[in-house]
Amino acid sequence: MGYLPQDNADSNEKVVALINDEVTVKHFEKSGNKIILKPNSNNKIHRPIILTEDLIIQGVVQDVFPADLY
Repeated sequence: MGYLPQDNADSNEKVVALINDEVTVKHFEKSGNKIILKPNSNNKIHRPIILTEDLIIQGVVQDVFPADLY
């Protein structure tokens, strides 16, 4: 996975985000004063993360390598 280091993102972009001391890769969406980080998964245990603060965007994902490449 490659990403472009930057500290902001547009809705529907996949971001590398730092929340407290943990890093996650999720789809970014801004709704009013809320940030919603949506997982790219059909597994119901992976739920959206809804935040109003304590989020630092580390970068925007540029590409993802297909699993059969490995």
